[in-house]
Amino acid sequence: MPKVMIYVADWCALCRSTIRRIVPQLSEEDIEYVVVDVGWHPNDAKERDIEHLPTICVVDSGENELMRCRGCPTDEVLEKIIELCIE
Repeated sequence: MPKVMIYVADWCALCRSTIRRIVPQLSEEDIEYVVVDVGWHPNDAKERDIEHLPTICVVDSGENELMRCRGCPTDEVLEKIIELCIE
């Protein structure tokens, strides 16, 4: 089952607003998600080549990336993320 990886930093205002916007929708759809603070887990971000914040990745059960979104996702992108995770 795919899950959503949300890469953020605690100092980033856009990251905080992105979390407030998408986490409730992911929870409502019962989609697994992980919020990764790159300040606390820089190696996780480096392994995934995260260069912009926030970055949202959808990964499959083998951690293969299915989709990536840099910045706050639009409604259309969020719908695509949800579709990938509930199929």
